[in-house]
Amino acid sequence: MYAKIRISRKTYWDKVCGCWFGKNAGGTFGSPLEDLYGREEMFDVW
Repeated sequence: MYAKIRISRKTYWDKVCGCWFGKNAGGTFGSPLEDLYGREEMFDVW
């Protein structure tokens, strides 16, 4: 069936945090851009 993969706690934590931070960054910077299309003014992230 499925092979068991053994990883250290540090590697697991690194992968989970990387996924979580990436998802949050995508949502933070992506949401304003969804409303941006079709407008004439410049988008300012700050």
